[in-house]
Amino acid sequence: MKRKIPKVILSVIISLMVVIPAFADVYLIPIKGDIDFGVAGFVGRALKEAERYKADVAIFEIDTLGGRVDAALEIRDSIMNATVPTITFVSGRAWSAGALIALSGEELYMVKSSSIGSAETIPKEEKTISAVRREFKATAEARGKDGRIAEAMVDSDVEIPDLSPKGKILNLTAIEATEVKISDGIVVNLNDLLEQKGFTHEDIVNKQPSGAEKFARFLTDPVVSSLLLTIGFLGIILEFFTAGWGAAGTVGIISLALFFGGRYLTGLAGLENVVLFIAGLIFLILEIFVIPGFGIVGILGIAGIFTSIVLSFENFAQAIWVLVAAIALTALAIKLLWKRLKKAPIMKKIILEASLDDQKGYSASSNKLKELEGKDGITVTVMRPSGMVEIESRRYSAQTDGEFLEKGIRVRVVEVQGNRIVVESIKE
Repeated sequence: MKRKIPKVILSVIISLMVVIPAFADVYLIPIKGDIDFGVAGFVGRALKEAERYKADVAIFEIDTLGGRVDAALEIRDSIMNATVPTITFVSGRAWSAGALIALSGEELYMVKSSSIGSAETIPKEEKTISAVRREFKATAEARGKDGRIAEAMVDSDVEIPDLSPKGKILNLTAIEATEVKISDGIVVNLNDLLEQKGFTHEDIVNKQPSGAEKFARFLTDPVVSSLLLTIGFLGIILEFFTAGWGAAGTVGIISLALFFGGRYLTGLAGLENVVLFIAGLIFLILEIFVIPGFGIVGILGIAGIFTSIVLSFENFAQAIWVLVAAIALTALAIKLLWKRLKKAPIMKKIILEASLDDQKGYSASSNKLKELEGKDGITVTVMRPSGMVEIESRRYSAQTDGEFLEKGIRVRVVEVQGNRIVVESIKE
């Protein structure tokens, strides 16, 4: 038994080494670039880890021009509700949504060249301005700062003598922010801040977004989104011109999956957007290949596709910009490929290529056409709704009243107006 005791103790020590993480003093969490739900998810994940490991402090390094207000509110709530001490550190710009995040830390420090403010809302509507303005005020006051100054960063109607004239959105330099006690102090850099708080650079656990988070944010870039939509549209369109399913359709589906997948991971789009897009695509396919003519189903399909895309963007203007770019690039690509596309098998079903001369048994004499009313014939091409029919061993160009007819269907001439022959199928 005595020989077994050291092994038991060694096992316990090893287990504790595995279970208990190395103690970390400072968690450095960068908040840079556009504020979106990808950033919000990263901040939330990093902050939970800091809380789990009981870090001495979490420092949020901010350099952003802003972004989504709802994502900023999520980050603000995470910082305000943190169980570890929090410091927001403005190393560049804390504008718009970034200003709200900067105000949410228990302490706020800025480098001398930095600035904070310029939180004008988009859209600039009274309802939105009022809501965001109150969030700024509540956040500032919760941290012992002047809520009126925070409001002036959002609403140009807020006037503060000698600081923010009416009609101007407030933006403060680091020195100005310190003078009005929005900032708790000016530091030279991160090392200076760490030294003031009694830490060293070796105490830092530097958190960075994961590869998946970075990739999702890359996919939601407006330029990348335009390219993904272009490839997706073009791939599906080219697939319509080929027999079976091929590389074009596969690449198109993958591109659209990346477009919506990136937006889903960053919180820009929900499953309802994906479902709406798929439904629109199905409606459009049915309109092209199953239902004759072009009507309500096709319109619903196009509306569903465009609506799902527009709703996956943070604002309408950006959505329109991306859509216009994608459609223009797709149209250009189709124009360049048109000579080859005209030779595709499907075009023979859509475009009538037969020549209508008398030597081949066709007739277009308007005087004789009137005599065809009431006579029976048979379709010799697909009617979509126009095509060719054969009546008394002669062929004529005809059309239906919107009815879709396959080749070999018995029809009757119901009306002749000039050279226009209208037929309908004979019900057995």
